[in-house]
Amino acid sequence: MIQARVVNWGNSRGIRIPRPLLEQAGIQDDVTLEVRAGEIVVRASAPAPRAGWAESIDRMVAAGDAGCVWPDDMVDEFDKGERW
Repeated sequence: MIQARVVNWGNSRGIRIPRPLLEQAGIQDDVTLEVRAGEIVVRASAPAPRAGWAESIDRMVAAGDAGCVWPDDMVDEFDKGERW
């Protein structure tokens, strides 16, 4: 356990979290804060669902590695017009 002091930080109050604690918790940038029975819980935010998918698909297309995985008879007009 590590003690920390709550200090003035602009119009708010804040604490400094030592790097080893951040590394142990896997916290890098964004966090989620929650209040529970007199505690403030700080949790690493989960990445947005499908974050980076569009860029990955663009790289696959550029590399020529984005062929259709479904047989042609299973792809309808809606699927042909959809952009991932």
